[in-house]
Amino acid sequence: MPTQTAPSRQAQNAPRPQVFRVGTYETDTPDIDVTLVSTAAAQKLGTFKISPNGWLANIWCLFEGTGFTAGSYAGDNPVSGVQKMTFRDVGNREIIGPLTGYEWSSMNKHGGYYAGNPDWRNPASGYAATATTFTFLLVVPLEIVYRDTLGEIENKSASSSYTLEIYIDSTANTATVTGTITWRMRANLLGYTEPETMDSYGRPLSQSPPAAGTVQYWTSEVYNAPSGATRYNQVNGIAYPIRTIIYLAYDNAANTRAAGWSWATFTGDWPDPATLAFGKVQLFQRPVKMWLNLMAKWFGFTAIGPDASLAPENGTFIQAFNRDFDTIAGNELRNGYLITRAGNVLQISGTTTAAVNIRHLVNYVVPPGNDASRLRAR
Repeated sequence: MPTQTAPSRQAQNAPRPQVFRVGTYETDTPDIDVTLVSTAAAQKLGTFKISPNGWLANIWCLFEGTGFTAGSYAGDNPVSGVQKMTFRDVGNREIIGPLTGYEWSSMNKHGGYYAGNPDWRNPASGYAATATTFTFLLVVPLEIVYRDTLGEIENKSASSSYTLEIYIDSTANTATVTGTITWRMRANLLGYTEPETMDSYGRPLSQSPPAAGTVQYWTSEVYNAPSGATRYNQVNGIAYPIRTIIYLAYDNAANTRAAGWSWATFTGDWPDPATLAFGKVQLFQRPVKMWLNLMAKWFGFTAIGPDASLAPENGTFIQAFNRDFDTIAGNELRNGYLITRAGNVLQISGTTTAAVNIRHLVNYVVPPGNDASRLRAR
């Protein structure tokens, strides 16, 4: 029988490396600055190779529209002037998207990344939409939790790059204006430097974020629900931990969220109540007014709105599994994620009052080895 050697006292007493954030510097660097004049057709703003910055946390994209007069906005505009956004990894696989501009904005508002002020519509954050200009800022979120830097992406190679691809919609689909729209997008990379190996006292520092290699995904799938009793089995995210689901309801006839469900009149196509079942477990059967009350608490809605800063968005219903530290979405220890396995069924059902186009924005997380226990805060 082979003998076992006990670990040395030195190995037993080796100090545990301090957390990743201790040994790094937070950085914010400009990377993209591009201008495009709108036309009668959609155009590609660009496919941008993301520059190396150490560890990539987020990409902040500032959009400004100028050069027109007598502008007015309807539907999801001006943010839907971004026709499509896709973020891909170094193997050209989609991590986020493709998403419409409004889906991207909904991910920002309801993703739980900035619990203090998540709303892209907040005028104090620079949002504006006037007769001669508009400004909005949307974030490509890679970091899942700022507190412990879970989800940072290693971004050190200049030869194999992550890419951000953006299309701009036609002038008419962005706003009713005289003239054309001159779009300018500037993007900054937020991230962290490579850490030192040890601090000034010789204590080791972690060289990577917790559960390094963890990636979160945002995908969109569409279900055209008929009028009457309906049910739909979600496709994306099944087999992985699910963090958030955003349902966007667009009435088929009017093609608006307000007709899908209006928070001003409490009328629309969306089922009242709606039921979400996970296999044989009914997670909820929820009236819309109860759902609104919960979302107000999860996201800090204080304005009547709708479609305004700190107000609910028409046609929008969120199920947040990322609120287990307290009741605020985004204040999470990752204990409340919906852990799914291949073959599981996650079904939304109810009775609609008219045909409705339901978009499912699904945020799921893939940890190393798909081991959900590695996500949990220590």
